[in-house]
Amino acid sequence: MKSTEMGKKYRIALAGLYIETNSFAEETMGKSKITGNMTTGFQGWSADELIKEYRGSKTYMGGFIDAFDKYPEVEILPATFWSFVAGGPIAAEDYQTMKKDILDRLAKAMPLDAVALCLHGAGTAEGVEDAETDLCKAIRELVGPEAKIVSAQDHHGCLSDEDVKLLDLMTIVHHLPPCRYVRHGLSCCQNATRHD
Repeated sequence: MKSTEMGKKYRIALAGLYIETNSFAEETMGKSKITGNMTTGFQGWSADELIKEYRGSKTYMGGFIDAFDKYPEVEILPATFWSFVAGGPIAAEDYQTMKKDILDRLAKAMPLDAVALCLHGAGTAEGVEDAETDLCKAIRELVGPEAKIVSAQDHHGCLSDEDVKLLDLMTIVHHLPPCRYVRHGLSCCQNATRHD
């Protein structure tokens, strides 16, 4: 665990925008939009609702929460997790709405020692070829260079040079079927709390 001042908690925010975009199937799938139901579009969980929904689940986010629960000196600050399993490119307005929601909630949680992101790695939006990189860039600008940004991602994602510069740590599922999401979430977050 990173050393902190006596009695000071290590403040780690949880957030995410998870979608496997199928840009080649846009004509049949349409644009991905916020619907409030993860089977038809994006559904979001914020604040305590995020913790309640994902604690103990076999997901990246569940792994994040399980890992941080082990450290009493960590204060978990849930922002928003937006998720839709797979769909066409994200509609421009919906992407901007979700991005703004995440950034606004992170800004309210500042100062932060780290941000743990649940991303797929294959998200695109209208006018934004790489949604995850765009989001990570905005988060890095918000939290500054000292806060760690860590992410657990799917093995079907696209990793750019910019991602490598923006993220302090990334774990990627390496088995098919990807049945060990929780392990990768745990690994990602255990590394986020290391001294170095």
